[in-house]
Amino acid sequence: MHSLSLLYLIAAAGSALGHIEMSEPVPFRSRFGSGGDVDYSMTSPLLADGSNFPCKGYQHDSVSKPSATYKAGGSGEIKLAGTATHGGGSCQISLSYDQGKTFKVIESIIGGCPLPMQYSFKIPSSAPSGEALLAWTWFNKIGNREMYMNCAPVSIEGGSGDKAAFDKLPDIYVANVGNGKTTIEGQDVVFPNPGDDTTGTDKPSGDAPAGSSAAGNASAPAAASGAASTPDASPAASPTPAANTPAANTPAANTPAANSPAANTPAANTPAATTPALQINANAASSAAETPSPSESAPASESTPSDASPGIGGSDNLRITCNCSSLP
Repeated sequence: MHSLSLLYLIAAAGSALGHIEMSEPVPFRSRFGSGGDVDYSMTSPLLADGSNFPCKGYQHDSVSKPSATYKAGGSGEIKLAGTATHGGGSCQISLSYDQGKTFKVIESIIGGCPLPMQYSFKIPSSAPSGEALLAWTWFNKIGNREMYMNCAPVSIEGGSGDKAAFDKLPDIYVANVGNGKTTIEGQDVVFPNPGDDTTGTDKPSGDAPAGSSAAGNASAPAAASGAASTPDASPAASPTPAANTPAANTPAANTPAANSPAANTPAANTPAATTPALQINANAASSAAETPSPSESAPASESTPSDASPGIGGSDNLRITCNCSSLP
């Protein structure tokens, strides 16, 4: 029995060192505190069904005293501990005055969190004076789709009392806890409403709707832009002469055999039209007169050698007259 208990403690201690947890301010039941009721699985994410959201339910511990005191309008700092950062991700720091029913964001870190283990934040001047919960939430970039959350009891002093202004701060982003929202692995969550105080490696734009996160919609335009510019970047989209070569350069337009005689040689000057007497009989003259137009058949300049007598029809300047009716 004792050996089993020892193995459990060793496994729990290993788990505590495996992921990331907030060490300052000291969260409820943290191993960094002085209380006797310690949760050695503080680095574990919230349950996938959301049954222990928020704060793993520890915010109701009545024996907990504030582990830090901040001044409204001043600054604070959180420290993290652990080794498994899961490629970073996005984090938020928030305050709650109603035992965790609502959390108002005071700092968003979009991308690269928690690669550093220390983050500064500012307490809004509109934060009411009194006891509150300070929460650190994290959506890991690589690994299972999870939400990590540690909460610490804190005290705020010197507040302006403008609770209406504080209530206008954005609510924390909640996902991966059975609420219909799931982040995408390999992408930093771009919070839909990060608030005015935002840091990190990614720009605070886009959205993180159910089933997706904003790093995809932000990396997506790039993919869409690449697809749109592909025809300009590669000739593979238009390899045919019709797409890349003007119509005037196609064989039909440039070969003299097809179109040049009609444009450059008057029909009256072609041997076929001016030397009907050189044919064997009157039928040849009739055939020459009925020769189709150059646009429908080979031009007269190509057919002259076969129609004229050898040694006579080679010059367009030779004029010959005959009485075709005297031909046998």
